[in-house]
Amino acid sequence: MESSLIDLPDDVIAIRDTVRRFVYEQVIPREHEIEEQALVPPDIVQRMRELGLFGLTIPEAYGGMGLGSLAYAVVSGEISKANSAVRTYITVNNSIGYKAILLGGSDQQRREYLPRLARGEFLTSFALTEPGAGSDAQGIQTSAVRRGDRWILNGRKHYISHAHRAELFTVFAVTDKERRARGGISAFLVPKGSPGLSLGKQQEMMGGRGSHPGEVVFEDCEVPSENLLGEVGYGFKLIQACLNDGRLNLAACAIGAAERLLEMGTEYAKIRHAFGAPIGANQGIQWMLADSATELEAARAGVRDRAGEGRGAQRRPGVRHGEALRHRDGEPRRRSGAPDPRRRRLHEGLPIERFYRDVRMLTIVEGTSEIQRRSIARFLLGF
Repeated sequence: MESSLIDLPDDVIAIRDTVRRFVYEQVIPREHEIEEQALVPPDIVQRMRELGLFGLTIPEAYGGMGLGSLAYAVVSGEISKANSAVRTYITVNNSIGYKAILLGGSDQQRREYLPRLARGEFLTSFALTEPGAGSDAQGIQTSAVRRGDRWILNGRKHYISHAHRAELFTVFAVTDKERRARGGISAFLVPKGSPGLSLGKQQEMMGGRGSHPGEVVFEDCEVPSENLLGEVGYGFKLIQACLNDGRLNLAACAIGAAERLLEMGTEYAKIRHAFGAPIGANQGIQWMLADSATELEAARAGVRDRAGEGRGAQRRPGVRHGEALRHRDGEPRRRSGAPDPRRRRLHEGLPIERFYRDVRMLTIVEGTSEIQRRSIARFLLGF
């Protein structure tokens, strides 16, 4: 379902239509299989590679498509109309998975890893969250101590997406306990199989089956000094840059899921009969759909307006748009109306239950809704 109020550039429409066909023709028919097996089938992953989906935002110089924010937001929305596991494969590699390497990596690190990520040769993971540090990223306890030409990492990360499938981890560790967020956190590239790196248990979540979150454990894990990303103490700036970049995209993902839900609800209201007529003939049902479409239109306009700034428009001062859009559009109770118990009745027999579990995750990852509120309020107050 596409808005008639917002025109998209021809190049964005072309890639949107390609991805839309892939999602509706190859992924959605198998979404029950993906959910049951908690696995994206290898042939679908291969098709994703062929379409270049693993390198959507990676610069062309490194073998990616180099898409801007608007195109990436639109594509992410299309991918999010299917299982969230498929979305996670794409969005991790195209945002937090590669961004730290692009922003903080050396020329050698970029040349070594970015082309392989763009080709989808392997997955990468953003190893930040810990048992005692989620929203409070500066509270991480994983440490890194320099010994000669190596760094020694100790600590435990958890709920790390693709932990058991990733070949490369971007790991954040404390290198100066006194300074922490003010120059005391550093970032490291840690390949799978590094001495002292092990994988803990896979962690079950409410939704996102197939994203395989799990624990990553570092016990005197040895990392060569050249695996440091940027300078010592540059890690917290990388955390902020990567998470801020991802929040706009998460809002786009929530909108894509909402579009699918509204599409299903509208079709169901046409074919489900009660008292001799389609339930869509009832004003109560019509108002539910109208409210959902109105909320969705506003959300879509907000994301595309913000994403479109990358196409030459001047960025306007004001509320921090990434946090605002991520907070508003990531709240499943506010998008499409589907998860609202009052409106869920529209979706009997449809995969609404899975969507509800999947989109609920969008209120948590890359900063909870509470953290988005906090960031917005502090911006307004000047704290």
